[in-house]
Amino acid sequence: MRRLAIGGLLLVCCLFPNWQRADAATSTSIGFWGDSLTFQAQGYLAHDFTKATMVGLHDYPGTALCDWLSSIEQLTSATAPQVAVLEFIGNDRPCDGSPATSTSLAASYKADLKKAIAALEAAGVQRIVLDEGPRAHCTFYAYCAAQPQLHAVFESLVGSKVSYAGTADRSAATP
Repeated sequence: MRRLAIGGLLLVCCLFPNWQRADAATSTSIGFWGDSLTFQAQGYLAHDFTKATMVGLHDYPGTALCDWLSSIEQLTSATAPQVAVLEFIGNDRPCDGSPATSTSLAASYKADLKKAIAALEAAGVQRIVLDEGPRAHCTFYAYCAAQPQLHAVFESLVGSKVSYAGTADRSAATP
């Protein structure tokens, strides 16, 4: 969990070098949407981003991006953060039709990520950071079999405003 928070911190520091300034006018506002990994990292996020303005921490164990799409789509230029972090490992949820195969799970995530990215960009978010979380030791859940496809989905969406926060232990996974 600490690696997720530190990785996000380093990425934000590189993208927004002025985020640590004390005055609110120049600090970077950050919004987080995630599953259990973000939920478990809350203490680290609060500690590591003390000088940034955290405008939203939308996370809960077992959730998927589709659970948070409505909160993302409701953002406006007045309420949107400068940086949005989307961290999801690949939970399958009824809001995505409970995908039965790894291919359909990856397709659902790709569609949801495209919707989220479009909504965040329309609201004026300057940088979007995607993270699928570590997948080492994944053996049981439905998303384990889909990890290679989910990984490809996350990487395929990188663009001028979208970054992918990868970690070294991803390559060690054997779904």
